[in-house]
Amino acid sequence: MISLSLKIHLRKKIQQISAYGANIHVIEGSREDTAKAALEVANGGGEAFYASHVYNPFFYQGTKTYVYEVYEQLNGKMPDILVAPPVGNGTLVLGLYYGLKDLLNAGLISKLPPQIIAVQSQNCAPPYIKPLLKEKIPWIK
Repeated sequence: MISLSLKIHLRKKIQQISAYGANIHVIEGSREDTAKAALEVANGGGEAFYASHVYNPFFYQGTKTYVYEVYEQLNGKMPDILVAPPVGNGTLVLGLYYGLKDLLNAGLISKLPPQIIAVQSQNCAPPYIKPLLKEKIPWIK
């Protein structure tokens, strides 16, 4: 089941997904309403699976690989400032942090970068990640 919010207004995506024979269920309301409806179906004991990356613990393992790529392309010299776009729900920022910790724990870098800058599109809700992570990751600005 693929659920898309009417508020997001993704008619062309719905048409493309339909072209592949998917069974589409359009949920009116916000993205949260859509996620809630998908979770209800997935948790209902049927054959549905909600594949949202937010609920998949292995997703974070994948997001940290882009830090490994930065490390490799810069020949092990990590910059003092790293930019993590887009913030979204924070999964890329968390992946960035977890990847840096892996590099640090493996002895490949000697310190964590002093600053991570997380950016978000002006048309999206402003990020609220700093207050949530300040205790765990004090160097996020």
